Amino acid sequence: IFTKTVQFANKLRKFYSLKIKGTNIRLTDIAFFLERDEVVNIVLKEYPELSVTNIEAALRAITLILTGFECIELGKFYEKDEL
Repeated sequence: IFTKTVQFANKLRKFYSLKIKGTNIRLTDIAFFLERDEVVNIVLKEYPELSVTNIEAALRAITLILTGFECIELGKFYEKDEL
């Protein structure tokens, strides 16, 4: 798990994301990279029955799923906030 402190709503918060073990490279960074045209063309060659739109949608869905695992810690769990 990748963590760093970020500014959110004028307070410092912890940000969490999945990363590649032994690095600070987040899985979402890789997923965004895979949405490039070159990757779409590689997938299209392997799965010619899919359209470019299908492949782009699948890659975006993968990115969104991984993004769903990212979060910013909120509330009094990190700072003495009043809820």
